[in-house]
Amino acid sequence: MWDRTTRSAAVAVLVLAAGVGSGPSLAAEDHRAPAPVFPTRLEEVHLTVVVRDNTGRLVPDLKPEDFLVLENGRPQKVQLFGRAVEPGQEDALSLDLGLLMDTSASMLQELKLSQEAAVRFLESIPRARDLVTIFFDNDIRISRYNSENQQGLFERIADAKGGGDTALYDAVSVYLSRVEDGSGRKILVLFTDGEDTRSALGLGDVLQ
Repeated sequence: MWDRTTRSAAVAVLVLAAGVGSGPSLAAEDHRAPAPVFPTRLEEVHLTVVVRDNTGRLVPDLKPEDFLVLENGRPQKVQLFGRAVEPGQEDALSLDLGLLMDTSASMLQELKLSQEAAVRFLESIPRARDLVTIFFDNDIRISRYNSENQQGLFERIADAKGGGDTALYDAVSVYLSRVEDGSGRKILVLFTDGEDTRSALGLGDVLQ
């Protein structure tokens, strides 16, 4: 004896079979199975935000009602709210940026593109507390800029000339040794074709 669920399944199969029999030309045109769909549900989304005023200083004492979170245009309730750092520890949120540019002979054709991309990247991010640039080929040339001298940095990038071998691993190691004891968030941006032809260090040395 069939229960209600079994009868419903049988009806669905019969309807499908009737549809296939009445339209053979349609079935012949497309034998592809529909793409599988894997539904999922996310109960909680974590968001980390940094709020600064017009002068770049962190805004303290924010509350959940100070934020509006939207999903597909619909407001969402903030379930949990807390500080990422405690008052007096704001230096942990500061940004220390390292910009490494490969100016070796292998990058000559791509150097202009790298220069333009580097400037666009710097224009799109919040001002860094500390910005270190390293241009490398046979040699490694280091410069340090603060957030008030970005125009000087843009000019330095535009004036870079290419030639020589690629001391990639040595350049990365030099940067890491400069920032390892810092308190802020450290970001390394590297413009290179990825082939090291000059370094005294190997990849394993850098990873350590």
